[in-house]
Amino acid sequence: MNADQSYGFLAKSIRLVLISFLFCAVALPQGSDPKPQDATKAILAAFDKYEVVGMQAAHGFKDLDDYILSLIRHPAFPNQVHDIVVEFGQKT
Repeated sequence: MNADQSYGFLAKSIRLVLISFLFCAVALPQGSDPKPQDATKAILAAFDKYEVVGMQAAHGFKDLDDYILSLIRHPAFPNQVHDIVVEFGQKT
């Protein structure tokens, strides 16, 4: 991969992350009376409606980590989700 290809890939990745933040704000329930739903069904259904679905991760919150693992192991997940972007880093 040459420098131009690397820059193009980086630019596309940055756009994808920015779009995901935008869609997180847009995908919030509208109206004054939201109804609780099964989280897995709701997240998988979001992929039918939106091209990008974002999930926040709480560092060190084992219950959420366990849930995310159960979500990606769900039998319907590979049919609904085609690409995954993971944010990670280390505090120095």
